[in-house]
Amino acid sequence: MVVIGLGERYATLGRMAGETVAGDVDAVVQKFALRLAYVQNFGLVLRRVPADLPHREGELLGAAIGHVFMPRILFPGKPPLPSDSELTAHYTANIYILYMTGTSISLGYVTELFIDFGLPGVVLAGLLLGMLLGGVHLGFRAASPDPALALALASGVLLSARAFETALPKLIGGVLAAFLVQVALLWLLRAWLLPLLRGESLHGAGLVRDGGRA
Repeated sequence: MVVIGLGERYATLGRMAGETVAGDVDAVVQKFALRLAYVQNFGLVLRRVPADLPHREGELLGAAIGHVFMPRILFPGKPPLPSDSELTAHYTANIYILYMTGTSISLGYVTELFIDFGLPGVVLAGLLLGMLLGGVHLGFRAASPDPALALALASGVLLSARAFETALPKLIGGVLAAFLVQVALLWLLRAWLLPLLRGESLHGAGLVRDGGRA
């Protein structure tokens, strides 16, 4: 086993970065912008749907919701999710995506909503998603003892929906999982941590009854 020191690793990383930037700054910036925007595949889909391929009329969204709310422990026959790369290759006509190893190329939830419903569906879904996430924030504001804590908890949920390239099943499942985790964390903070930080005893906070039992 060969062990490379931390200094040597940083030096190699810096040299590689310098060679890349010095070689072609314009190409590096363009690739970075395209990756950050993640709209290239969306543009290809706009050309093909509905001109060559019809809208799916909610099929992708329905499959995503069904996958998230049907736990495999209760539905052992639930089929696995289709490959993101296969869906992308089908709607962009870029078959080379199928031969990329070690990665998965998704269309992103906005593109999938367009495939399902077209432009009106994208706009409406965006409004509903914004209202839902705004409601999550308001809910945490109402239940949290401190606005800063509410913002921190809500941010944990909002970050799950930040990535434009996230596929619908991962978006729905990620937001739901993050919400449940943050609710559990809020309960833990309200019930145990905050009283201790305030110097309250568990008896004084009403968390332990006489006899030492909660």
